[in-house]
Amino acid sequence: MLSCTTFSCFAQQDINTSSGKNNKQQEAGIFAQTGWNSDNENLSFFGLQYKRWQNEHFGWRAIGAFGNYSATKNVFSITSSSSEDTSVKRYVDTDIPLGMVGLGMEAQRTFYKRIVLFAAIELRASYGKGTQKNIETQESSKSNYNYYHVFTAADARLFYMALAPSIGAKCQFRKFNFGLEFSGINMNYTSLKIANFAAQGIFNFDAGNVNSRAFFAYNF
Repeated sequence: MLSCTTFSCFAQQDINTSSGKNNKQQEAGIFAQTGWNSDNENLSFFGLQYKRWQNEHFGWRAIGAFGNYSATKNVFSITSSSSEDTSVKRYVDTDIPLGMVGLGMEAQRTFYKRIVLFAAIELRASYGKGTQKNIETQESSKSNYNYYHVFTAADARLFYMALAPSIGAKCQFRKFNFGLEFSGINMNYTSLKIANFAAQGIFNFDAGNVNSRAFFAYNF
């Protein structure tokens, strides 16, 4: 009986001290997020995150960030067969600074000592104003000829809303934690308004386009 009591005490001590278990109810920190897809689009953010834990395994989170949306879509590309071997490309380049806010819920469980695995779902919305340019370039592989011309440049406005599940891992200490989070599924609505044109709204379900987030937070 004494032996069992001794082993039990040692086990309890390992959970509360050696594992670095976080008994704090709140976290605040910074994060950086980026995402790519097959359409040459990039949506990146840097901002602040806040989490409040209801218990050891479940909590809520909120984020606020500033970032940028960029996209390049080719209209056509031609390489001439003349002696100059000139390549002509026309494409549409969109660049829009964005502000973003989001709310979500998160569940976690200790995997091994300080390593904690978690899953989350987050609803986020973004809005911003920028420009969209129609560009033509010409390059010759046999001479030093390079040509760059902007045909038109118009104001652009983007509204973006997404619901995304994610999974991740973090290293948990008493005072702070840091980790990585990944999402490969994204259900979103995008509305792009170009000056003098009607807004284009698209509902989309992206699967396989990875978004990654690195974060560092202080526990209190």
